[in-house]
Amino acid sequence: MERFLGLLPERPDFPCAPASRETVAALREAGCEAEDWGRVLFSPGTDPSLIRRTRFLGTVRVHLPRGALWDSCLKDCTVSGPVVIHSCSLIQGYTVLPGTEVTHSGVLSWNGPPGALSTEMHLGEETGLRSVPMNPVMSHTEAFGMALDPRGGEAMRLRETLGGVSVSGTLGPDAVITGAPRLEDTLVLSGARLAFPGPVTGCVLLPGASVANGAQAHRSVLQWRAAADTMGLITDSVVGEGSVVERHGKLSRSFLGADSVLGEGEMTASLAGPFTAMHHQSLLIAALWPAGRGNVGYGANAGSNHTSRMPDQELRLGEGFFIGLGVSVKFPADYSRSPYSILATGMTTLPQKVCFPFSLISPPDHRPREVPDGYNRISPGWILTDNLYSLARNCWKYGNRATVVHTPVNPAFPGNDVVEMTRDALERLRNHPAGDMPGVGRNFLTEDDRRRGITAYETMLEAVDLYRGYRESGLSAAAALRFRELLDMAEERVVASRMKDYSRGPGIIEDYGRVRGAPEEDAFLRDFRRRLHDLKSSL
Repeated sequence: MERFLGLLPERPDFPCAPASRETVAALREAGCEAEDWGRVLFSPGTDPSLIRRTRFLGTVRVHLPRGALWDSCLKDCTVSGPVVIHSCSLIQGYTVLPGTEVTHSGVLSWNGPPGALSTEMHLGEETGLRSVPMNPVMSHTEAFGMALDPRGGEAMRLRETLGGVSVSGTLGPDAVITGAPRLEDTLVLSGARLAFPGPVTGCVLLPGASVANGAQAHRSVLQWRAAADTMGLITDSVVGEGSVVERHGKLSRSFLGADSVLGEGEMTASLAGPFTAMHHQSLLIAALWPAGRGNVGYGANAGSNHTSRMPDQELRLGEGFFIGLGVSVKFPADYSRSPYSILATGMTTLPQKVCFPFSLISPPDHRPREVPDGYNRISPGWILTDNLYSLARNCWKYGNRATVVHTPVNPAFPGNDVVEMTRDALERLRNHPAGDMPGVGRNFLTEDDRRRGITAYETMLEAVDLYRGYRESGLSAAAALRFRELLDMAEERVVASRMKDYSRGPGIIEDYGRVRGAPEEDAFLRDFRRRLHDLKSSL
């Protein structure tokens, strides 16, 4: 909490006194009025000519050397200019700090601490069994740790600290508030922006955050440069650094990690890590997805958390997980040890735990007689052999889109945890028959898929070990030659997986190739090949 409290601006301290009779007369001449002019206090540096048609209620302190105070009503507040306040129905209880502009707005009132400081998120479970308090500067990693131990020492200490926090209502410095109909008990910190939002109540807007274009936020935290836009609705949640809730997206009792997008879809009682994307109408509920970097496709329902008995079921997702169009994920389900895997379009998955990274889970073309109805087919390592373009491009994309400054995000791929999961999956593929394979969940594994998975994992792990050796101490001539072979193989697979689109598309869409250009014009492929060339040249 010390980090959050360090972001709060100091309250301005300037000498002030009631206006002289001459100044009061001039203000009345300019259309101003006061409930009690003796409680309207001005600093010696205030220029009364900047104040017009304004009503003062209660005790108001004003320091206005430059700017404007027109057509507004102030009650029990402080104005520390230079500021611009124009056409506001009421500003009550706030301190307006230098550089701030508040124009064409309704009622801005401060009656006590933001509700966000006493609200808890239900991360990973909707009934509140994994309830987590909101520290305005917490990271997704910290929130995940508390969700796993909601009654542990860290969570309890945070609750105790939040209970003792005392904050005052501030707008700014350098905030811009335009067309806000209602702003209530909300901290608006440095450079935050509200541009024609819906109601905003009980929130904390960290520096650079914004609420605009009809979006609403209630009892929530918008971290650095986080945004609510185009009718987005945020309640009892944290929007991570640089993330956005937009286009009617709904975020409720959740933590949306840094550099993520929630548009049109709904995320409830969930934690999603950085670079998570929900661009279309879909549902993610009661999910813990701490590593993020994944996607939820249109029409996906990762949300069967209600058994008709209690809505207390859960979902765990691994790093880089992709839920395809129209997928229905039945709970409870744990894919946390299946990073960078795909649930194929239009399928329904059964309650299960799956532990195979880089896999494809898809509806079967045919189901062996001994396989129960409802089981899908799992192809371990399929991403590494048949869809490497998507994996490589996602890593490139996340690197280019990263904007975080205040949130710890590990950019490395693959991380040590992903490598460890892959080694574990490889050992199981080597040591168990396809028909009795631990970790496949309620899916079936063919012998051919088992063998292909072994090869895919072995190749990846060999490449990882060689790359780490290259970075740490260099490679022998033989190892360098082998590493070049693996890099050539990776390039071939990346290009081949992309060429599937170029070979299929023109046969269906007449001008497909003309609009998209040749594969050589693909920005990612050009950069990918350049990086590979540089790496091979350095061996």
